Amino acid sequence: MCLVDPDFGLEGQEGHGSRCRGLIHDRTLRGPKELYLLYSREYEDAIKTSNEKSDLVKFIDYVWSRLSNANSIPTPTGGRDDHRARLALFGPGIESQRTKFLVRRLVNAHNNTVNAVDFVPGQAGGIGSGVRIDLKKLYTFDLICLYTNSKRIREAEVEIDLENLRSRRLLASHNRLLVQDIPEDLNEDASPGCPWICSTVLKLLPTLDGILFSIDTTETISEAEAAPLRSELFAVLKGVAEGEGANTPLLVLSCKDKSAATDVTMNNNHVNGNNANLVHLAKILGLTDEKRLKARPWGIFEIDIATMEGIEESLLWLLYHNQKQKTQLQYHVQSATSQ
Repeated sequence: MCLVDPDFGLEGQEGHGSRCRGLIHDRTLRGPKELYLLYSREYEDAIKTSNEKSDLVKFIDYVWSRLSNANSIPTPTGGRDDHRARLALFGPGIESQRTKFLVRRLVNAHNNTVNAVDFVPGQAGGIGSGVRIDLKKLYTFDLICLYTNSKRIREAEVEIDLENLRSRRLLASHNRLLVQDIPEDLNEDASPGCPWICSTVLKLLPTLDGILFSIDTTETISEAEAAPLRSELFAVLKGVAEGEGANTPLLVLSCKDKSAATDVTMNNNHVNGNNANLVHLAKILGLTDEKRLKARPWGIFEIDIATMEGIEESLLWLLYHNQKQKTQLQYHVQSATSQ
């Protein structure tokens, strides 16, 4: 796991001799110590204890005693009853023939890590419906999947090559989430507001606690091929920011089926499907562009569709971040009302 924070850049995270499974850019994290705690067994046990006994005082003291300069800022709780995160998953990775099983394996999972426990009703037309998932008995969240079209229409287009399929996703005539074509070279100042996304989805986006963008990286993606991916991603992020979602965290899932992947030699212009050069992938997706993302936290993780390796780590960061922000907000509200 690699931590990316304001004190050192993406390049500084490469080359430590170990394989990097994920990158996190989150200014709310207090450095490697908190990141270690987030993924530690001690932290997991503490959350489970607080969930079972509803006694958070000792848990708060425990976690923040492990962090330097904690002062009076409260720690996040497990969050199973305090707050149920609402996440939306979209992107070409959930529609690609090679990585589309990501959704099926999430919504049909019943194991100690991921357990689908209920269905979530949506708005008129089915937008916003999803599945309620329990993650390791630590967090419960609602997962909403945003597909460009019905399964029948998507399967009718499987013969289209992947590069053209990425571009077709930007067309309103091939994407039911859109009312206007998204420019393939979308930039921050392309248009005020978010005129491309349909009103039903625009109403949904500000209610989300996290955005999951899935891409198929089984084969290499050049910077030119990443252009439609960037445009689709930032069009949705502009829609999220229309409400109060300027700081809604973004999680990018770099999906591949390693059992079927083949080795590809990486050069400076490509992302290797097996080695998962997440640093380069983050750059060509525009995640390192401070002007575009501003203060938005983001993470990018490698996901093996065959084993679902990586999904636990990615969701743990996202859900931890959400619960931490909510707990801190509650603390400040209580402090203000008590004065």
